[in-house]
Amino acid sequence: MNRVLRELGGGWRLLGSLYLLPPIGGLEDRYYARVARRRAWW
Repeated sequence: MNRVLRELGGGWRLLGSLYLLPPIGGLEDRYYARVARRRAWW
């Protein structure tokens, strides 16, 4: 998703680029792991 945002350009590029920052990327990865675990049992 972040890659797509970066490719869109403009303000979306900035939003998608935040993932490349270690603290923010780590938070996104942990949140996604939580969402993926909850989605798996449905």
